[in-house]
Amino acid sequence: MNITYDQAFTLCASKEFATRLSTAGPFPDLEAALHAARSIWWSVPVTEWLAAFSAHPRIGGQRFGNPDSNSHPSSHKAFDAHSSTEQAAASSSMTPSLQEELARWNQQYYDKFGHVFLICAKGRPAQDILASLQARYHRLPYEELQTAAGEQMKITEQRLTGLLEGAPTGTLDAQGRAHARANQELHETSTQQSSRSLCMPLICPLS
Repeated sequence: MNITYDQAFTLCASKEFATRLSTAGPFPDLEAALHAARSIWWSVPVTEWLAAFSAHPRIGGQRFGNPDSNSHPSSHKAFDAHSSTEQAAASSSMTPSLQEELARWNQQYYDKFGHVFLICAKGRPAQDILASLQARYHRLPYEELQTAAGEQMKITEQRLTGLLEGAPTGTLDAQGRAHARANQELHETSTQQSSRSLCMPLICPLS
């Protein structure tokens, strides 16, 4: 199994991640590709995490960051298509008042942490996402950075599973596997990643 740069970029919009994953193959099976993706993600610099976060549209809103100029326009469309599918439950349960509240909390979150609120949104209604946003807002920046990185890994694993299995990324089995793997990886690396907090006052100033 080989993964191109553009395919890797649709999984996770970090240039370093996409470059390293696309040159790490061929992979003998899905598990090998998932292992490589996890290893790469947890070893890239914080700046690459932030770049990946910024490619995601805010729940109920628009993307904050800019597309990667090294990737083909079709990969931007594929990334947007993934995001639209993953946020379908939130979009279908959205009301005008919820959208207004999400927009307000999204901005407060960005002002505090310096990056968009990221959550693996597949199957989650808007009210549930808003509750998660409000709860996570009260964390310290380095704690929230690691949580957001874990959510990005869940999203990446869902998309990678769909890509290599040729199945929709939203299948419950794929989602469950992605959540379990990402949560385990986040738990195992939390101690090492906490050292990254030294740079956080410059990246994510408190409001």
